[in-house]
Amino acid sequence: SSTHPENYLRYLASTSKSADFVRRCAEGIELRVKVVPGASRSEIVGKLGDRRKIRIAAPPEHGKANRALLLLISDWLDTKNIALIAGHSSAEKTLRIGGVYELSNAQLAGIA
Repeated sequence: SSTHPENYLRYLASTSKSADFVRRCAEGIELRVKVVPGASRSEIVGKLGDRRKIRIAAPPEHGKANRALLLLISDWLDTKNIALIAGHSSAEKTLRIGGVYELSNAQLAGIA
C-alpha cells in the first residue's frame, strides 16, 4: 500500500515531531539531513534534531560525498529528480525531491 506525501506528513505531525525534517514545496518535498561522510557504508540512520542522519561511505572531498548522498536518496525513492539546494560544503544539507507523489511503506520506514 502507498501513501500520498501530504497524508504521511499529517501522520508524522500527529504522532511526533518526526516531520521536522520534511517540508512541502511547490516542486515536491524538501528533506533536511545531516551527512556523516567516510562511514563504513551508506545508510539512513535515524533522527538527529530536526534532521535525518545519513552515513555516507564516500569521503568529503571533491563532491564525492554529495554525489553518493544523491545516489542513495535516488535509489531509496526511485527517482532522479533530486537536487542538493543547501549545504554543498556543510554536513547539514537540504535536498529537494521533485515529482514524488506517493511514498511506499518501505520508503517511509527509511525516514520515519
